[in-house]
Amino acid sequence: MKTYPYITIKINQDIGEQLYQIAYIINFLRKSKKVNIKRKLVFLKDENNKSFNNMYEGLFNLIDRDKYDSLKFTKININNDCEPDINMINNIEFDGCIKSFDYIDKSLYDKMLSIVYNNEDIMYSAYYKYRDILDNFGDRTKDDDMVLLHISKNDLIDVEYYRKSLQSVDKYNVVVFTDDIEWYSNNIDDVINKDSIYNIYFVSVNDKNVEFVLMSMFKNHIIENTSYSLWVSYISYYKNKLILNP
Repeated sequence: MKTYPYITIKINQDIGEQLYQIAYIINFLRKSKKVNIKRKLVFLKDENNKSFNNMYEGLFNLIDRDKYDSLKFTKININNDCEPDINMINNIEFDGCIKSFDYIDKSLYDKMLSIVYNNEDIMYSAYYKYRDILDNFGDRTKDDDMVLLHISKNDLIDVEYYRKSLQSVDKYNVVVFTDDIEWYSNNIDDVINKDSIYNIYFVSVNDKNVEFVLMSMFKNHIIENTSYSLWVSYISYYKNKLILNP
């Protein structure tokens, strides 16, 4: 009976980091297939990583710790300067994350879209929230009339970047995604809206997966330099979209 080597990667908690990891391992699987090595992709079932379990439910084979440990993986740390031997036939556990879109061709991009948008419950929740946001700005508001602004409360906020970006996109309906709505709702005028020219809408979403998919539904993006924010803008399905990145 023919057996196939197992392959896995230690999954991070952040959705953006997860997508870099998933894209990397799918690309490795495809290259393996070209040299006639078929591998079985598995992930460790982690009850504490609920966002991963919910986002990709039914897509991947999640295995319990006992079986995971019994597979005796060869551990490989990956980074942008590392190219593992594609001909390895033992079980492989990758650890790390290559933060690059360079190797993601059209086929892999489409595959990543199908992975992110596979959960109908998440998709519907995000869609209805998006419609609510449009309606908040008026019945005639179109996708291109809004700009998403992703900003976190930390000591390194580049206020000038956000101000100049808003001036550049020339959109006055600003949809803010942030980790601290209370703080920004009290300080938004000092940060980006000193002249009160923007219509500000703060988005509150309890489910991180729904928030991620919702953010990807916007056409215009002013983003943070984080994996989460970068992937949101990357998978946004508009052919013509505007992305400003610090």
